[in-house]
Order: sequence, then structure tokens, then C-alpha cells
Amino acid sequence: MLKQAVCALLMSICAFAQAGDYYRIDATYTGFADIETRVFDPSHVEQLKVYVHDINRDGAIGVDEVQEFTFGTFQISGDRLNHATCGSWGWDSWCLYAFSYGADGTLSYNVGTGYSYPPADYYAGTQLISGNRFASWRTYSGTPTPETGFYWTTDTRSTVSITPVPEPASHAMLAGGLLLLGAAARRRG
Repeated sequence: MLKQAVCALLMSICAFAQAGDYYRIDATYTGFADIETRVFDPSHVEQLKVYVHDINRDGAIGVDEVQEFTFGTFQISGDRLNHATCGSWGWDSWCLYAFSYGADGTLSYNVGTGYSYPPADYYAGTQLISGNRFASWRTYSGTPTPETGFYWTTDTRSTVSITPVPEPASHAMLAGGLLLLGAAARRRG
């Protein structure tokens, strides 16, 4: 029985050792100024969630290691980022211009999306620059609408955390080890 328990434990350790390459970075920002009025709202909260793969295992994350980027309702999904940091499909375009997360916990990013529908002379875009602004704009028939969004200020507060995310294969290895352990215990009992 001890032999099976040690085997299952070793399989579990191996499964979670591999999980160290994948992380989720979460940030919560509180307090922003409206982009039009410049009025500060201390209750305005935004959430950032980024899934990354630390390919070179150096603890620093670069733009090429981002798998999914979500800020509030603004998202660039894994399918788009698997092919390139910038691209387009149909009338949509997106770009993760810059991203960095340092081993010391510093986080910065610059992201943009765009949409154009030339038959109706309609264009729209969004830009997000960490520590600076989140803005959306639209132009219809050559007439722009006012930007909407918000600015970071010196009063904006943030918390950043990073947690390991095991891959499904890691969970499968753990489950397999536990099943082997259970089967061995049942066989003995």
C-alpha cells in the first residue's frame, strides 16, 4: 500500500510542477476620473484578468506570453492571441501593443481594438493604457461622437495578484494518481 501511495504522490507532484508555467494575473483598480467631465469617482471599480504562460520561466511576462486579456467588458480572447498580438478578422481589429509583468509585481499594458464598417461610413475604437486611460470613440458619416471612458489619477488605487493555473493535463494526472491509489486500497481491503 505504501508503494502505491508514494507513486500517487509522485504523480501529483509532477502534475503540479508543470503547472508553474501558467498563471492568472488579477488586478483591481478603484477610483477613476470621467474622461469628459474629469470628475473623480472613488467608487468606480474595474477588474483586470490576464491568463499568461511564462514560456521562459523567468518570472517576467511579456506581450508574447499573454493568452487572454480581459479588462471589464473589454476582452481579447485566446483564439486571437494564439495567432499574433495584433490582427484583424472581417471588420474587427485588435492589438496588444505592450504588456509586461515583472517579478517585482509591476504591471503595464497598452491594448486597442477597432471596428470599421465602410458601407455605412461607421468606425469605432477602444484604447486602454494602464495608469493612463480607457477610452472608446465612434465616427458615423464623418461625424465623431465624444469619447467615453475614464482616466487613472494619483488617487486611483490598485491591487495585483498572480496565481498558478494548472493545465487540464495536470488535473488528469492528479485524478489518475488518485484513482490508482483508490484501486490499490480497494484491492487490499
